[in-house]
Amino acid sequence: MAPTGFALDDTPRSTISVVYPKKLIVACGREAMEPWDEAVVEGSSAGWFKLGGGANPALTSEVVEERMGRYDGLTGAQVVERIEAAMACGTFTETAEDFKVDEKFTAPALPGVDGQYAFCGVATDASDVRRCFVFLAHGDRAEALESSETNDDGLEPGRAKKSLLTTLPMFAAAFTKDR
Repeated sequence: MAPTGFALDDTPRSTISVVYPKKLIVACGREAMEPWDEAVVEGSSAGWFKLGGGANPALTSEVVEERMGRYDGLTGAQVVERIEAAMACGTFTETAEDFKVDEKFTAPALPGVDGQYAFCGVATDASDVRRCFVFLAHGDRAEALESSETNDDGLEPGRAKKSLLTTLPMFAAAFTKDR
C-alpha cells in the first residue's frame, strides 16, 4: 500500500488501454491513431484504489487509473503538448461515454516532470458523472492519470480532482525515476 492509502487494484497490463492499446486519451471522438499514438513502442496500465469509510465503503472508494507510453522519436513533453492541442475541441471519449471539458487546472510543479496538462470533464448524457485527467511527461515517456466520480451519491463534488492531486506526487516520483 502506498503512503497515500492507495493500493494496486489489478495486475499491471502491457498495453496503455484494453480498448485503445496505444492511446492515452480519445480526444474529440478521434478513435483513429494519432501520429503520437503510432510512435508508442511500449505501454503499460494499472488501476489503484483506496477503500472509503462509512456505512458503504465501496461508495466512498477512490480509484486512479494509470496509463503510460514510451515513444520513439518523440519526447513525453511533445506528446503532452500534442494531446493538449488535440483537446482544443473540448471533448473526449472514455469507456464509450462522451465528455465535455468543464475545468482546466494546473497541478503543482513536480521534480523531474518535463511537462503537464490537466482537466476535468462532465459526461454529455449524465451530468452527474465527471472524469479528471493529469498528463505528465518525462524523457521519452508520457503518462495519463485518471480519476472519476459520480455525484448522484450525495458525496462532495470534486473528489476525482482531489484524488489526482493527492496522489500526484507519488505517481510523479515513480514515473520520473530513471530506469
